[in-house]
Amino acid sequence: MVLFPFACVTVTSCSHKANLQTKFWERLLLPIDAFYLTPLSATLLFVVAIVSGYRYRWAWKRDAPNWQLWLYGSLAGSCLLIVGLVPMNPG
Repeated sequence: MVLFPFACVTVTSCSHKANLQTKFWERLLLPIDAFYLTPLSATLLFVVAIVSGYRYRWAWKRDAPNWQLWLYGSLAGSCLLIVGLVPMNPG
């Protein structure tokens, strides 16, 4: 019985099928240790987020075109999500 393609709940009758599916997803997905931020890259992303947030606020107050709001807002948001969700390597 499969609930989601990435989380297989096995029953004794389909254990071989579930084992093959688990191996497929292990090969498909990269290990979580492959993604990390160094202190320098995290700092640079944070500075880009601060500058983009400042430019977003500047564009908002001056009724700039919508593409500028989308550009600066998306850049600031994505940088903050990356800094917040990707683990940092202490070394």
